[in-house]
Parts: sequence; structure tokens; C-alpha cells
Amino acid sequence: MADLNMTPTRVALLRGVAAGQVDHHRTWDVKKPDYDVWKWMPGAQRRVTTDIAKLRAAKLIEVGPAKGPSMYASQPWRLTDAGRQVLADLDATANAGK
Repeated sequence: MADLNMTPTRVALLRGVAAGQVDHHRTWDVKKPDYDVWKWMPGAQRRVTTDIAKLRAAKLIEVGPAKGPSMYASQPWRLTDAGRQVLADLDATANAGK
């Protein structure tokens, strides 16, 4: 497993990335940092920039291609092989107790 404490929030966020619910957004204003949004249910979203940075540093996720032609188009986060393995290990552990 990754060298990151996989809290329930990080596990849920990793599952959100796997489901295509998390996007990276670039800003026009150089004074405002880029940010990441998790659309975890219709009509609801949450900024998750800090947790995304930790998942990326652990090499569990990577940013995908832009959703449009503009350099400011949002980009989906996607799992790396390591991220898929973490989720598989978590699922195997959960199913072992059943």
C-alpha cells in the first residue's frame, strides 16, 4: 500500500477519482491557485485540493487530458496502477471479513 495514511476521506476521494468525479481546474488569475473539485453527488461539490495533492504525491493518481481545447479546460484526475492496487487491496481486506 502507499506510504500515505489512507483515512476514510482519502479512500472515498480515491473512489471518487476512480468514478470520474474529481476534476482539476486551472485559473486565469495568476494570484489564485489552481484547485480540485469533487462532485460527489448531483448538485454537490467540495474542494479537495489538499487531499488531491497528497494522493498525487503518493503516486496514486495523475491528471488526465483536458476536457476541451482551452488550456483552462478542466482535467479529470485518474488512478495510476498504484492507485488501482490500493483500492483492490482495500476491497480484498473488506471482503475477507465477510
